[in-house]
Amino acid sequence: MKIISVREQPEYKDQIIAFLQKSWSQVSPEIYRDCLEHCIDATSPLPQWYVLEADGQFIGCAGLITNDFISRMDLYPWLAALFIDEQFRGNSYAQLLVEKAKEDATDAGFKSCIYVQTILDITKNTGGRILETVIILGRNIREFMRYLYK
Repeated sequence: MKIISVREQPEYKDQIIAFLQKSWSQVSPEIYRDCLEHCIDATSPLPQWYVLEADGQFIGCAGLITNDFISRMDLYPWLAALFIDEQFRGNSYAQLLVEKAKEDATDAGFKSCIYVQTILDITKNTGGRILETVIILGRNIREFMRYLYK
């Protein structure tokens, strides 16, 4: 298993974009292209985008971003687009991406990382706790979780 950061290894940019677009097909493909192309040379610590590679193929992805289409602009960084290919689920591989995001967030000076409960099925054993609710995309209200670092 290897985690590839598009910032640390920009030569993977196009492959990572394609994997994110495939994994999150309900999101406009231009969103991920724009996000990843601009994160490589960003001067701030965010955003970060990662893929998990196993035996030469991408099997998972995640992002560490400032906003995940929610109403609370005061809360960040967000763990977003966390995905593990269905055939590889149940092996705690999501935890590898979560830990990398937490490590980068900590290195950047953040004391917590936030994620929306809709990905809780992947991350239920990762140490988050429910804090409050936010409006997502102006349509509905969902609880969100926060990792508290030690």
